[in-house]
Amino acid sequence: MKNLKFIFSLAIFLTIGFSTIFAQDLICEPVKSRGEGHWPIPEDAFTRENALERIGNLKELIDQPVEYIDDLESIEHNTFVIFKGYILKRRIIDTIETDSVWIKKMKTDFCDFLKDEAYFSH
Repeated sequence: MKNLKFIFSLAIFLTIGFSTIFAQDLICEPVKSRGEGHWPIPEDAFTRENALERIGNLKELIDQPVEYIDDLESIEHNTFVIFKGYILKRRIIDTIETDSVWIKKMKTDFCDFLKDEAYFSH
């Protein structure tokens, strides 16, 4: 089980990869990779299902022997970036029908998040 980090990372990568197949209307322009090792997370990966799965993965880590948890910072980043992105996106979706004056700011915040924070850490 020394490869727990690899398995955890692979699960995140596959989930995010498959979610792009079922793309919905996008709020922001897709973020391009900045090069080797920079893997942007696509907007359509920020779903309730992915957020719940990431939180579930954290729960499973609680019972793992500490020596199997290789890179806690990557696990933390990958989990919370999905959760935060889902919350930011959901705010927009839940508010868009109300014609709120805040919708433009919400969209800007979400797009900035995608550019600056939404990348797969490894």
